[in-house]
Amino acid sequence: MRQLRSWMRDCGVGFVRAAQAAGVALLIPVVWAAAVGLWQLWGGSAWSWIAPFVWAAIGTLLLAKPVCRMTRTMVANWTGIVLPPGYRELPPITQLSTGYWWNGHSYSRSREDARREQRMKNWRYDPATWRDLRFALLAPVSFGLVALVPLLGVVAAVLALTALPTGYLSGLLVTIATAPYAWRSVIPVATRFLGASATMELADRVDTLTALRADTTIAQAAEIRRIERDLHDGAQARLVALGLALATAEKLMETNPEQAKELLRDARAGAATSLTELRELVRGISPPVLNERGLASVSAAG
Repeated sequence: MRQLRSWMRDCGVGFVRAAQAAGVALLIPVVWAAAVGLWQLWGGSAWSWIAPFVWAAIGTLLLAKPVCRMTRTMVANWTGIVLPPGYRELPPITQLSTGYWWNGHSYSRSREDARREQRMKNWRYDPATWRDLRFALLAPVSFGLVALVPLLGVVAAVLALTALPTGYLSGLLVTIATAPYAWRSVIPVATRFLGASATMELADRVDTLTALRADTTIAQAAEIRRIERDLHDGAQARLVALGLALATAEKLMETNPEQAKELLRDARAGAATSLTELRELVRGISPPVLNERGLASVSAAG
């Protein structure tokens, strides 16, 4: 009894998921079917097909990304498999001193125009755009037809009730037998065609490494500026004062030896303080920075 309830639950869940997968996969065929119907409604002449089919082509381009987004959502909700979109991020837009806006490709008079041109160019040259279009065209003939089988079984059962009272059992059996499994066909297709390609993964790694390198460079520059500031405000100022005190003491050695000795004592205390500050400053700094700034010997002496 428990197995029967489990089977019926799987059939119900599978039927709902199959209906969702079929609905997503058949969005674009429905657009083209509507275009054909509109063409026939207009008389089916030699030239009346142009406008409906152009609209259908535009609708296909506009629906490709939503179809892929809904497919990723279904796969993530049903299986927990996350398929990253892999779209290129738009670079920032900057305003120049001339008043024009630079979007990374061209100049525009307003921010809105710059962003619109940037999106159009990114849409044309982004590999993920053509990947989405390819998937949207393959979806109806791959998992779309498979996911449609349980629904066709129900339709056949309903139609059989009017023609052959006992024929509806065949349709119900088809639905019950295929509902738990038909929706699963979306998983390998989505994983194969919506997963990140080797080129996308390489681009993501390059972007990550570039960002890490930029962060490291900024951190190193900030650390070097801190070291220079501490040297300038601390040890360097003390050493300059030490030099002035020694020069003054040298002049006072003959005229006022006591004051010269006082200055020498102060200079010795200042030198000790400067050495302590240098030791604290260079402690923990990486050896390349020390070698570049000439402080390796000071660090070793400390």
